[in-house]
Amino acid sequence: MRPTLTTLAAAAILAAVAPARAEVALGYIVRIDLKGAEAEVYIDLGVERGALEGNRVTLLRDITVRHPITKRPLRDLFPVAEAKIESARGNMSILRLPAATAKVLRPGDRAALGAAPAPTLSPEEIAAAPGPARRTLPCPAPKEKACPACPQVKDREPDAATQGVLQAWRATFGQTPDTRIALWRDYAKRFPSSPYGDFAREEAKRIRVEMKKAVLLLETQQAAAASAEALRQAQQRAVAQATQTYHQKPDEVRRGEPVEVAVSTAPQPQAALLHYREPGAPRLTTVRLQGAGDGYYRGTIPGRATTGTKLAYSLETVDENGQRQHAAGTEGEPTQVAVRENPRAADLANRSRIMLRSEYVDFNSFRREAGSDYYWILEGDFTYRFRTILHSMNLGFGTYNGVGGKFDKQNLLVGDSRTIGFNYAHAGLEFRFHELFSVITKVLVGLNQDGLAAGFEGRIRIGREEGTNLVLGAQTAKDIGTLGLIQLTWDVVRDFPMSGTVEVTDQPAQGDIGVRFSYDIGWRALKWWYPSLRVSFQARTIDHYGFGAGEASTFAW
Repeated sequence: MRPTLTTLAAAAILAAVAPARAEVALGYIVRIDLKGAEAEVYIDLGVERGALEGNRVTLLRDITVRHPITKRPLRDLFPVAEAKIESARGNMSILRLPAATAKVLRPGDRAALGAAPAPTLSPEEIAAAPGPARRTLPCPAPKEKACPACPQVKDREPDAATQGVLQAWRATFGQTPDTRIALWRDYAKRFPSSPYGDFAREEAKRIRVEMKKAVLLLETQQAAAASAEALRQAQQRAVAQATQTYHQKPDEVRRGEPVEVAVSTAPQPQAALLHYREPGAPRLTTVRLQGAGDGYYRGTIPGRATTGTKLAYSLETVDENGQRQHAAGTEGEPTQVAVRENPRAADLANRSRIMLRSEYVDFNSFRREAGSDYYWILEGDFTYRFRTILHSMNLGFGTYNGVGGKFDKQNLLVGDSRTIGFNYAHAGLEFRFHELFSVITKVLVGLNQDGLAAGFEGRIRIGREEGTNLVLGAQTAKDIGTLGLIQLTWDVVRDFPMSGTVEVTDQPAQGDIGVRFSYDIGWRALKWWYPSLRVSFQARTIDHYGFGAGEASTFAW
């Protein structure tokens, strides 16, 4: 049995809507903000409806279409622009578009996550689609038997004009008005005698009229918005002409230093406000300027706001009616001032230092029965940097106590052990001949068991004092012994300076020569204070060895 025309028409309509696009989230444009060459477009599709930053959004406009057979009006959408979501919130997202593109949009236009949805028809509308009239054909008499003609109904296949109008209608889905008009005109030319020709011509004319109305409405809205903006600017100019405001912008500011700002205005405003941004802060900080008489206001931008490369701030006055007058920049586009290095602040920083340290060193692993061989030291000193060829001066005190002696090959004490006690003061000078080369001297004077005693220490530093450097040094003190060292300091891990030291010494009591290996690590917990720890291993022979540990605290300003 052949399919009826109604069935074929329904199948054609279903074919038109069957490849309907996947279900998409559809919302509205709720606000458009023009900002110079760009615009922010707000839509009511947010994270709650699947919108994420970076998703593409199609911005659409409604258009009324009619089915060529049922003549039922439908709402279709055509794309106007596309954009990516810049910021997605709970129930709203923000798009950024060129201002020229945003000007053709208006609140109420649609927004879709993905492509525009195609219009759809209900099954009842499809079933009601009328087809061409049926015709009655005679039934031919069988050859073997003559009989009167019997009526027989036979449906006619959809003709080319009907198929063409359905194809044209399907092709208009999601297209711009100009494309829709061109499709209907093309159909009318191809099928001039089609029963749907008048529909195609009327549809093209109707869409053109509807778009002219939409363009006229848009131009009217834009003209009204332009008039409102012109009126607002005129009011601002009137206020500006009536208000005399003066502010002297600084040419530059010094890093870390506060900045005094002032504004004078007449007539006297209700308030004067200062807005500034601290580096890394998400928003501006607003403070009220203090009046100094006769319309003169002043305030201070703190030093923490001048630690970046630029200082951003704005000034405004507020009159008794709440009208704001900008005196320097705006909150959206603040005044920018270059921040320069502060030689004075850099020169004064870290000139002074206090260090307290203590350390215990054992050469014989606490084996007192074999003979003690250890010492401990406690020191404190103050350093001041002149930053000339005489780079710094160091003053301090210390106490040195230990027990040691000579040992044989069996690691047994030869003779009696010696107990050492030395309480001393020390003074030192550092001469820096180059940023990467310094000579350091230190004199120790104090008392031991025999009375007055003295010592001397000398060092050479190659490299920057507060960076990676190499130190070669030697020390000698009466009754205690001598010491030679090489120390490498590196500062490659931020806020964790480290150093490794190798010493050759006969301390604490001019005993056998031993070697020490020590490792130091510090932590710059605060700008003005950092602690450090030291661990060490020392040995005189393979059987004569031990461990040590120490700590220090440094205060700098």
